Amino acid sequence: LAALAWAGGAAVLAAPVGDAPAAVEVAILRMPATAAILPMGPPDAAPAAARPAEPNGARVAVILAGAGLDPALARAALDLPAPVALAWSAYADQPPPFQAELRRRGHEIWLDLPVSQGDPARFDAGPLAISPTRSDADNLDRLAGARHQVPAPAGVLLEPGAFGARPQRLLPVLAALEEHRLPVVLHGEFATLLAREASAEVGLAQGSLRVTSLPARVDEFLHMLGAAASADGRALGVLPSHPLAIERLARWLRGLPAEGLTLVAPSSLLRAQAGVVPADEGGAALAAGRQHEG
Repeated sequence: LAALAWAGGAAVLAAPVGDAPAAVEVAILRMPATAAILPMGPPDAAPAAARPAEPNGARVAVILAGAGLDPALARAALDLPAPVALAWSAYADQPPPFQAELRRRGHEIWLDLPVSQGDPARFDAGPLAISPTRSDADNLDRLAGARHQVPAPAGVLLEPGAFGARPQRLLPVLAALEEHRLPVVLHGEFATLLAREASAEVGLAQGSLRVTSLPARVDEFLHMLGAAASADGRALGVLPSHPLAIERLARWLRGLPAEGLTLVAPSSLLRAQAGVVPADEGGAALAAGRQHEG
């Protein structure tokens, strides 16, 4: 059986040795007491409906990354509970299929911001990808182009990628997002490093998940996400928009009430953290980033 160990604010799940990557590492972020209340979206977004009262007890939020690239997966997400958010790819077809219906059913639509994952000569993340090798002006132009592809997002999902080696180069982009009153969720490798560099007024979650196509790997992560929420009162997880992840997520969400957990929208979870969580003992925000097999 896999063993779950906690050390220095991080949980590490050690799975049986096999022929596929099995390590799951989750970093826990304590939100600073000085963080501002996070809004639902940019100033030009449509007015949000009256927010329901915050639920009591432990809360968990989920964002599906890379949404919109496969219409079949966007259609499958329609059947997920409304608090599940989708981070829409800036490279999804226009007009984005099913996005309007997802919004109508209450799902938050975030922007999955493209980021260079390494040497741009070897890894092309596309014409909208920001990169530490580009000028600040170029990166801000690309950010504006990506935002144009996903109108009025509830927030921005960002995997630091190549910025892990030069975190200061990402600060102008984070400042621009803060100026537009957009919360940010960092996930994947180097998220912890970037969290230390970012402004306290930007909502952040962080973590790393390496997962194979085995259902047991997804289930292990979701179990750990629930355990983190139960232990610390709140947790935010990021999963890929992938058939297996969506199927296992739907199954797991049905059992949340029995675990004493309430599913909430990511912006709701981040607002609660930013507004009330002390720096030394606050709730955890856990985001599991996606890494594809191979």
